[in-house]
Amino acid sequence: MEWDSTVASVCKKCLENFRRNDIERQGENFDFAYAPFIYRGIAQTIMNFKHGGDTRAVGFLATFMAESLGDKKFDLLVPVPLFRKRQKERGFNQAELLANEIGNLMGIPLATNIIKRTRKTKPQEKMTNDERVANQKDAYELISAPFMDSSAPTLGQMQSALSLDSPSESSTKFIRNILEGKNILIVDDVITSGATVEEVAKILKKGKPKSINVVAVATVG
Repeated sequence: MEWDSTVASVCKKCLENFRRNDIERQGENFDFAYAPFIYRGIAQTIMNFKHGGDTRAVGFLATFMAESLGDKKFDLLVPVPLFRKRQKERGFNQAELLANEIGNLMGIPLATNIIKRTRKTKPQEKMTNDERVANQKDAYELISAPFMDSSAPTLGQMQSALSLDSPSESSTKFIRNILEGKNILIVDDVITSGATVEEVAKILKKGKPKSINVVAVATVG
């Protein structure tokens, strides 16, 4: 994509110095996590986006995230949800914006009605790894517990059901069987300790997906 230093908040040459070579990271509840950048190299761009409301970088960041996945195939994108009050205050969920763009780039349906955050968690910037794990524990739940069903939804039905703010009874049926046997990709902005994506993946595993992987803009360290 065309380079725009005002959007990236960092020069192209400097940014290349912070590209990750070892982009794969294994987890306890997910298979691998992928990220194109080391956080300190792209921190200002992420801060401008996440806390400053500058969404111009979404396409730029999502393109690098998609590239970090190579030729891997996924059936469904699940952005890490924000607590309702925090999302209302911010005006958007940064993970959802990134996931939407990745979905457009890779042709993957976006699921925003699969999992929800059940409580407000504390900011984690200054927490230890153990504190992050405790902070995220039991903070998420499936909106509808998946169950065994032989009638798999079509792509069109998936997209329709997953885009609704208040799913109907029929669309909830599709949501309930949508995880089983699927290759799921969790989307987040930054992976630090991995506590957040581990907890989200643990909840998604209840739906018996074939695989769970994660993609983020950057990892810390």
